[in-house]
Amino acid sequence: MKKSAFIVYAWLSAVIWYLFIFWLNSVDLTDINSSTFNIFINIISYQIAYGILFLLIYKAILSTLKLTVTRLMYFKSQREHSEDQEFASIIELLVLITAVLLTVILAIIDEAHQIDIINKIASINDVLANLAGILIFAALIFLAPIVHEADLIFGKSIARKLKTKSHKTK
Repeated sequence: MKKSAFIVYAWLSAVIWYLFIFWLNSVDLTDINSSTFNIFINIISYQIAYGILFLLIYKAILSTLKLTVTRLMYFKSQREHSEDQEFASIIELLVLITAVLLTVILAIIDEAHQIDIINKIASINDVLANLAGILIFAALIFLAPIVHEADLIFGKSIARKLKTKSHKTK
C-alpha cells in the first residue's frame, strides 16, 4: 500500500467513525425508555464511541507523521534504548495531546449540533462524559502502548517495502 493511500485510509476511518457518532446523535430516541439504567448505558456507549474516535485520530496523526517525516519512520518504542528516545517520547506525548484536543473539539461540535434537533438537549455534562471516555482511552494508550507497538511493527514493514522499492528503481 502506498504511503499516501495509507494516510488517507487512516484519516478516512476516523472521519467515517465521527460521522457515525454524529448520525447517532441526530436520531430522535424519545421512544426508548428513559430509565436510569438506559441513560447510564447511553453515557457509557458514547464514552466508548469517543474513545474509539480518539484511537483512530491518534493512529491517523501518528501514521501521518511516521510516513512523512523520515526521522520518525523508524520510530522507536519507549522500551527501546536509543539516542532518539527522548525525542520519540516528546513526539508521542504531543501526538497524544493533539489527538485528545481534536477529539474534544469534535465532541463539542457534535454536542452543539444537538441544539437544532427536536427532543435533544445540548449539555456540557455530555461533553464532560465524552471527555472522560477520551481520557480513559488516552491513559490506556500512554500507560500500555499496545496501539503504538502494533503500529511500530506495521511501520517497520512499510519502511522495509519502501526501501526495497527504492533500491529496485535505482
